[in-house]
Amino acid sequence: MKLIRLKDFQFRRSRDKFLDPRGFLTLKYRDPITKQIVDTFTKKNTIVYDGREIFGQKIFNKDIVTGSNEKQLFIAYMSVGDGGADPSDPNLILAPDVNDTGLVNELVIDATDPQCADGGKKKVISNIEFLQDVTKNNRYLIAKATMIINANQFVNTNFNEVGLWFADSNNPATVTTFKLASRITIGTTSKNNITDLIFEWYYYF
Repeated sequence: MKLIRLKDFQFRRSRDKFLDPRGFLTLKYRDPITKQIVDTFTKKNTIVYDGREIFGQKIFNKDIVTGSNEKQLFIAYMSVGDGGADPSDPNLILAPDVNDTGLVNELVIDATDPQCADGGKKKVISNIEFLQDVTKNNRYLIAKATMIINANQFVNTNFNEVGLWFADSNNPATVTTFKLASRITIGTTSKNNITDLIFEWYYYF
């Protein structure tokens, strides 16, 4: 008897080597007067375990721990820190871990900015967009979150890690809960007073 092997070519075409939800950060340096982008940097992120748990709870509208209300959290803030590289070698990047629950050393962006929470360490996301994945025939839904550190903020400060946060409110005056969604570490970068920093975080679902 001859066995007939059936191959699912549609499945093979639709498979992706990267089965996890994916994301990356694009960091843009912008002239605050002309609004022209003068430099751009992109890096893939690590979606941490806490973030994956919250995504799952939101999808099924069910808390893992009854009464925790984590299913009500949503992505609302970003933050920066200087714990993403070896202190003795600022260009030796320390990779993020899926078990991270925060930044190693979160820095104050602007303690006087009403758009910043947690003592000025986390700045609220200013815009969220949903985009089509035209380069891959709409294989993914793309969500893009934007946060801007203005030229007059965070001046002469080095950073090498960035965090994206779930929260229970996007009002810095009333927010009480934060949970890390994703973390990125990069080579140490210095913030000057002549460019805005635009953080564009992309999630692919």
